[in-house]
Amino acid sequence: PPEAAAPPVPPPAPPPRQRSSSELSRADRIDLLAQIERAARRVQETSPDLSKAEAALGAGRFDEAEALIARIEAVNPRVSGLDRLKQRMAEAQEKVALQHRISETEQVLTNYLQKKQLPLARLALETLLELDPAHPKRNDYEGRLGLLGDETEKDKRAQAALVAGREALARQDFKTARRELDVVVQNDSSGKRAEALGRELEEAEQGVRQHEEVDRRKHRFEELLAALRVVEAEEELTALSRLSVPRVTLDFLRERLAQARAGIRQEEQAAVFERRFREGVEARNWHAARDAAYDLGKAVPQSPRPAAMLAEIDRLEADHRKQQALEQGVRQVELFVEQGDAPKAELALKILLQMDPENRHRKRLEKQVREIQRR
Repeated sequence: PPEAAAPPVPPPAPPPRQRSSSELSRADRIDLLAQIERAARRVQETSPDLSKAEAALGAGRFDEAEALIARIEAVNPRVSGLDRLKQRMAEAQEKVALQHRISETEQVLTNYLQKKQLPLARLALETLLELDPAHPKRNDYEGRLGLLGDETEKDKRAQAALVAGREALARQDFKTARRELDVVVQNDSSGKRAEALGRELEEAEQGVRQHEEVDRRKHRFEELLAALRVVEAEEELTALSRLSVPRVTLDFLRERLAQARAGIRQEEQAAVFERRFREGVEARNWHAARDAAYDLGKAVPQSPRPAAMLAEIDRLEADHRKQQALEQGVRQVELFVEQGDAPKAELALKILLQMDPENRHRKRLEKQVREIQRR
């Protein structure tokens, strides 16, 4: 079957016809006039605010300009020039914000430079130049950053030399420590590390010198004490007491000195008895010599000398008696020879030689005895 025909399209409705004011009712006309009056009044009210806002914006009074723009927008958001004014305001605020960020970044950069924080100062300068590549103080900041970099490197060298110097001091390697001190002095801008290491080096060297002096004086003290030069030994002990010598060591040395003094006093005291002893021995006055030994034993009970004296007296007295007996034997032989009594002379000689086979008169006496025997 044939297709059904499409329904006809209705013609478009004619636009609403503008009614002339003569066609409006009285109420419509009054309302229209009121609207026109209000619009005119809004334009009149906002025009001075626009001028004030532009003036405030131009003078940089952004808070005032922003308040005026907000009031204008509240009263008449479609007023001519408002959009342009808002755009200017936004641009000005953005510029102010940028300047504020630049100023804050510059303050941060200055702070890091003052604190000598090189990595943070570099980052702050990079940020500043991103915000303002043509910053007027760019060369100044870059120069200061370069100087800080050099100073940081010198600071690292100074610190490394300080550590090495202290390690050398611990080994008492003063030559190396002084060489490291020179490096610290050349690189330590503040001078504090150089001062500290120099003081530590001086103290260490002084300590070694003092230790050597202590050893030297102790050795000298012992030598003087051995020689019984107690006055000089006491002077060395006084010098030692002014050095860094432990109290226990000083007390020990003082005790040694006191013992030496006591020994000298004993020897001086014993010298009197020794003199008496020698005089008695030389005079063969054995009784007097023994009295001297006994008196020494009473005066110095701990001395071993009296026993030695008595033993020496016994030996000398025995030798003396033997010598007397030998001399008497020689005279006895000589007497029998003079008397021509050969048997008695021979017997006396035999007894003498038994007592002293090496008698110095032996040959002479033997010859004399043989001569009288041949008679």
